[in-house]
Formats: sequence, structure tokens, C-alpha cells
Amino acid sequence: MSVKSVFAPVTRSFRSFLPVLSLLFFVSCAPFTGGSKTDFYRSHPVSLFYTALQHGQEIESFEGKAHLTIESPVEGFQGNATIYYRRPDSLLVKLQAAFGVPVGSLLITGNRVQIYNIREKSLSESEGGNVPLNSLIGIGLRTENLFEAVLGLPRLPDMLTVSATELDSLHYMAEDGNFTYFIQTKTDKRKYIAAPDKQVFLQYVLFNGSDGDTTLCTFRQFRRFKNIRMPRHVQISRENPKERLSLFYTRMQVNKKFPNNRFKIKYPKDVKIIHLAKAKK
Repeated sequence: MSVKSVFAPVTRSFRSFLPVLSLLFFVSCAPFTGGSKTDFYRSHPVSLFYTALQHGQEIESFEGKAHLTIESPVEGFQGNATIYYRRPDSLLVKLQAAFGVPVGSLLITGNRVQIYNIREKSLSESEGGNVPLNSLIGIGLRTENLFEAVLGLPRLPDMLTVSATELDSLHYMAEDGNFTYFIQTKTDKRKYIAAPDKQVFLQYVLFNGSDGDTTLCTFRQFRRFKNIRMPRHVQISRENPKERLSLFYTRMQVNKKFPNNRFKIKYPKDVKIIHLAKAKK
């Protein structure tokens, strides 16, 4: 049985979708006078989806320290990560192995990506945006997955900026007290599970039609920073090949100012430069 035959479709053009979302955001902020949030969102299911997205929209900056575990058929890694993020697209990740030994850094500023591997004394660069991370952490996750790992939120700028023909449909259903959403675009299919009590995403699955790969993101143990909820525990895994990245935050600071020169990587003058190709969608 197809998804379309099971889930009631809500098909909206981009021009009509955003005004509805704006209205639903204000509706979702209204106090509940009776019944449960689950009952409310049964009548306003798109409102829950939009409210969960709003957590990411309100993060201007983020600084965190976390335990990092990487599992893959090739190699594994256990260490720590220091992370800095600035909206909309600046990210710096510094990796340390056991006993605080520096391993390398990853810097994303706009479409530019730099990956510095201290052991190999190499600097991998790309101006193409989304690139694989094999040269630093030994797994094929892409740089776009890091934004999801760091913020613990599905990063969906494309969904809010695509043309009317790009966003085909939104399907949803209530299941086990949560809400499951499906979005089909021309390039992939996405599944989201949102919790009505905390108004957050618990899980996000990306089915990539071009290479048949599946990426699963799971978010747990949410902390609240005013109107923002972020998970302390994030897991991102792929099926082909089997790889998993786990991030557990020991320190989190949201919307705190830090120096403008924070987003730089220091490396020796004789570092080996490697030009990376953009990852395929």
C-alpha cells in the first residue's frame, strides 16, 4: 500500500504554505484551555511541524562541548568535540582524542569547507558546500549532516525556499502519542516524528533517491533555553555503509556572543592542500 493511500495529503504551493504556517505559529502559541496537546494537534497537525521547526530558527549562536563517538566498518573514534555555530551557516568543530590530544578541525562558512587533519598535516578544502567527511572522521557523512548533529534539529532551508513544484506534498498521521510526517520532493523523501508535549522532533529520516542511501537522525534528552529546546544526545546513522555518529553534550550555551574571529583554523604554512569534490545529492 502506498504512502499516499494511507496518509491524508495536505498539498500546498509555496506561496500559500508560508502564510498558513505563520498563522499556525500564532495559533500554536495560544494557551490550551482544555484537552491535551495531542488532541489539539490532531486538529492542527501542520502547526506542530512548524512549531518544532521554530526551535532552529531562533538559534542565533551556539557553543558546546560534547563526547563524540564514531562507529564504522573501517575505523572507530572516541573523543571530545568543541563546537561553535553562528547563524545562518558558520560552523567550527574542534576534535580531541583521549587525554585532550588535538586531532583536527572542521570549518564551514557559507559554501566554503575546510577540514584540517593534524596527524596527516593536510588541509582539505571545497567551495562546493556539501562534502563528505572521510578525511577527518573516517565516515561518509556529509557536512550538511553536521548542522543536524550540532543543533539536534533537522536543517531544512531548502523546504522553506523551494518553488511550488519542488514541494509535492505533506502527509501526516498520529501514532503512539506522537505525530509522523512525510515530505516528498523531486530529489528525496523525508520522514519526521514530532512530540506534541515538548513540540520537538524526536527523529528525522532522509531517503535519498539518487543513491538509495538512508540517513537516520535521533534526538533525545532535551534541554530548554527560554523558547528553544535542544537535545543533549544526538545520533546520526547511515545504512549503506553502516556508520554512526553519536554526540552527547556536557556543556551547552545558546545565543551567547563570541569573538568575530572565532571561525578560523590555525595550520602550519607547509600544510598539504587537498581540493575536495562536492558530494552528490
